[in-house]
Amino acid sequence: MKVFISHAHQDEPLAKRLTAVLRKAGFEVWDQDREIMPGDNWAAKVAQALQESNAIVVLLTPAALQSKWVWREIEYALGTEKYNQRLIPVAVGGEDKLPEDKIPWILKRLSLIELADPWQEDDEGLQQVAQALSRAA
Repeated sequence: MKVFISHAHQDEPLAKRLTAVLRKAGFEVWDQDREIMPGDNWAAKVAQALQESNAIVVLLTPAALQSKWVWREIEYALGTEKYNQRLIPVAVGGEDKLPEDKIPWILKRLSLIELADPWQEDDEGLQQVAQALSRAA
């Protein structure tokens, strides 16, 4: 299964950790650092990645909720049949960082994974994402 991770630029370190966990679990993860070269049309490359992916993980952080690109990726996934049951929202930082009323209602209706401490040494929270993707495969 090919996975696209939607995240704000500020959340890149967490996205990279999640990428490593998912790859270790056997998933193919789109990586903008490998796929987008200088001079490439960034928006076209992201659109192509979304079309080629089978699942999308959305890292919900305060920065992501302010990002028009993350919103566009969510809207694309919600409107694309192949992402049915394969859109995995991850609320990052617990209730103090991301109050429930800030999470879009449509994402709360899905199986939301809460990642209270995204910097745990053992990546236990990130493993939940891999498990959710395995169930959706």
